Amino acid sequence: MFKQVFRHSRMLQTLIVLLPATVFCLSLPDRAESEEAAPRTLQSKTDEVGDFALLDQEGRFHQLRRRTDSRALVLVTTGNGCPIARESVPKLKALRKKFSGKKVVFWMLDANPQDDRASVVAEANEFNVDFPILLDEAQLVARSLGVKRTAEAICINPKDWTVFYRGAIDDQLNIGAKKVAPTENYLEDALAKFLAGEEIATKRTQVAGCLIRFESNPLPPDDPKFYAQQVAPILQRKCVSCHSAGNIGPFAMSSYKKVKGWSDTMREMLLTKRMPPWHADPITAFFERTAR
Repeated sequence: MFKQVFRHSRMLQTLIVLLPATVFCLSLPDRAESEEAAPRTLQSKTDEVGDFALLDQEGRFHQLRRRTDSRALVLVTTGNGCPIARESVPKLKALRKKFSGKKVVFWMLDANPQDDRASVVAEANEFNVDFPILLDEAQLVARSLGVKRTAEAICINPKDWTVFYRGAIDDQLNIGAKKVAPTENYLEDALAKFLAGEEIATKRTQVAGCLIRFESNPLPPDDPKFYAQQVAPILQRKCVSCHSAGNIGPFAMSSYKKVKGWSDTMREMLLTKRMPPWHADPITAFFERTAR
């Protein structure tokens, strides 16, 4: 049963990236091999993070906009094998201790396509990582945030979900180089200023982590023939039993035009894990059963 449901979730992720290119041209930009062509970053005038939900390495559910109990949320990108990400862990632990009691939440985000849950758990155990590591297997969250490298900190204000600092933790680590000690503690200073209600002097810094490989978008030309050959069969097998006239689904997946029109909503459902409408991950189901 769990395997069937898990395959259902995977197929929905596949479906979203197979929808026509024009639907996702803003949210899933084309990526070349160069860093300059990596996914876009949030624009300063609309620097708001949209809601998302992901499972961590232990199968626990985390949703951004449920953390209204926090004063700040720090999301740090990571990846197995990256020396800069590994050396960042003690720094993050020290910051978590320093801001203990001030309602600052620390998450890590792994969007590396080569990292699966088992390998993430193994590395977390080896390097004593005790933060929730959110697994962005479809790379939807990383793309929407426009991240390029590991060890990037994105600080979010839960009052309005805007970013108040984005960049490196400090200036100590670089690719192939390391200072004896940092001379600038960007993340610490930004958190201290933000929590004190003061102006943050440095809101953006360069990140020197390992490049994250984004899978080339498998988005075809905006051609209904591709929909008929590639997308419609998936819908027929996995979705139409509910999403058809007279059935429980709120809209019918009855045509190319109808599915294309709903595709942004479908993407949002995946980002916030509201579809399929049950916990599709067997690890999550296990934790829920044992917690009762």
